[in-house]
Amino acid sequence: MRRSAAGALWGFVLLAALLAAATISEGPAETVRAASIVVTVTLPGDPGDGSGECPSEDACTLRRAIELVNALGGEDAVTIAFDPLAFQPGNPSVVTVTGSALPAIARANVTVDGAGAGVIVDGSALSGDEDGLAFDGANPAVRGMEVFGFPGACIEITGVNGIAAGDPAAGTGNRVGGCDVGIRVTGAGASLRGNVAGFAGDGTSPRPLRVGIEVSAASVTIGGTGIDAALANVVGNADIAILVGGSSSDPFSGVVIARNRLGEDLAGTAATIERGVLLASPSVSTRVTENTITGATVSAVAVADGTSGNSIILNTFRNLTGLAIDLGDDRVADPNDVGDADTGANGRLNHPEITRPVQAAIQGTACAGCRIDLYSVNHVAGGASDYPATHLVVAIADAGGSFTFGSPPVSPGDWVVATATDADSNTSEFSPPVRVGAGAILCGNLSLNRGWNQAGYFGAGSTALGATFPGDPSGRIRAVYHLESDGTYSHWFRDTAIGQTLTSVEPGLSYWFLVDEPVTLTSGFSLTAPLGIQLRQGWNEFVYFGASAAGLDAFASLAGSGATIYHFAAEGGGGEWQRWGANDSPAYVREFETVEACESFTVFMQSAAVLRPLHP
Repeated sequence: MRRSAAGALWGFVLLAALLAAATISEGPAETVRAASIVVTVTLPGDPGDGSGECPSEDACTLRRAIELVNALGGEDAVTIAFDPLAFQPGNPSVVTVTGSALPAIARANVTVDGAGAGVIVDGSALSGDEDGLAFDGANPAVRGMEVFGFPGACIEITGVNGIAAGDPAAGTGNRVGGCDVGIRVTGAGASLRGNVAGFAGDGTSPRPLRVGIEVSAASVTIGGTGIDAALANVVGNADIAILVGGSSSDPFSGVVIARNRLGEDLAGTAATIERGVLLASPSVSTRVTENTITGATVSAVAVADGTSGNSIILNTFRNLTGLAIDLGDDRVADPNDVGDADTGANGRLNHPEITRPVQAAIQGTACAGCRIDLYSVNHVAGGASDYPATHLVVAIADAGGSFTFGSPPVSPGDWVVATATDADSNTSEFSPPVRVGAGAILCGNLSLNRGWNQAGYFGAGSTALGATFPGDPSGRIRAVYHLESDGTYSHWFRDTAIGQTLTSVEPGLSYWFLVDEPVTLTSGFSLTAPLGIQLRQGWNEFVYFGASAAGLDAFASLAGSGATIYHFAAEGGGGEWQRWGANDSPAYVREFETVEACESFTVFMQSAAVLRPLHP
């Protein structure tokens, strides 16, 4: 039913009626602007043939509304709104842009407000590089809009101090997808909050983007520290969720990326991204903090060469298959260099070296005076799928570069990594993951079964062998063999000295014991640090002095040396061989997975290497 002419004039004339109720606010931090002039769109179509007029109760199109606003003089705040009768909130109407792109909004202080209405702007009929909603004037704002399918950016903000903000759950945030870029900002001082990029209007169905949010201007805030979690930007189904730099020829700084959710949809379900954040030249000094980055396949945060001063702290990572922080955007975890003399992305700052990871205190070295951030690690045996998960605690390295996390919130068996951030706000890549230990290994009494036993000797010092084995007054140990460095065995016999070549036993070395009846040798051997062992090419026997762990972790330092490791599990009256490593053993040799501290092993090495056990 047509409304009266008087109603049309009241509802659609440019209202200079000082509409205080038109203030757009999502809380104190989300106030957009109060409008003194409102232009209401009443027709979903986009004729593009000269038809349509504003004001009109049924013929004012979005294109005509933009043209009218651009023609207005003055600097009063103007809002382009949508008639909820023509754009029903539960049944959105589609503005299909045809023929040419919508004109850019050139006037200052203009808000496009789709909140309280159901409006979709669709640019899939266009070709080239046309953008959707473009704001060239200063102080623009946009909220509650759904913009899809444009070959360029869904929303482009060129004017300074732009705002694209709202609460997605309340329908006041913007939703963009199916464009090359979701939201592109080239105007300084913009604020982006509560936008959903890479999805259809439901916030879950994929509408992929190359880039979710792209910024090439100074002092732009994407999300924000201290904002309510409901106002996070949500970006998924994108090659790059957030890109800073690349579209500007002039250096800029001061971008903040905080409290965003990247790599998931509104419901928290994973939505694929390759890079969560990419920081590129000519940007510098971007802060990336308190974000949740999920499922990045290339990197969660990549820093390209040519940019520096970028701090990357306090973020949470989930289900990564790429690097958490990648300096140089080269998909390679950088080794530390002596003196940290290299250059490039964030100065290629050396990562911290964790030297003593125990529950009481985690210690290490890094750059002097640097901030050190400790993170928990989602660890899988072998480390191939490891990634930092949650930030734990902060320490400051002293003038010599030493740092200590006293009583960190960790338990023995946890795995941790750390980053360093220097005085210029450069953050390093993550350190290699290390396992937290209890602080000490105690190799106590040695229990030997009847028959052959392979075991370490844990006496307090070198012990000479006499007629019977020391500590075995009943004489149950009949013989002892030890593999020497030339590959031959030395031996001691209880009943005869003929042929004896082993005259003493040394603490920490591996021996073969032949026992008549079960016997326990009372002794003790304690270590507060792992004991590295040089293994030569060929056969070796050793005692593992490190934290008990999966073989993939305990023997990780032997990777590439062609090691096949055997363990002899003694049982009453006999025993069995177990194997870890290359599968070239007889079928009767069972595999083992867990390495226990103080146990003895035999290994055949294709090349020499040093075994570096996990910290006890």
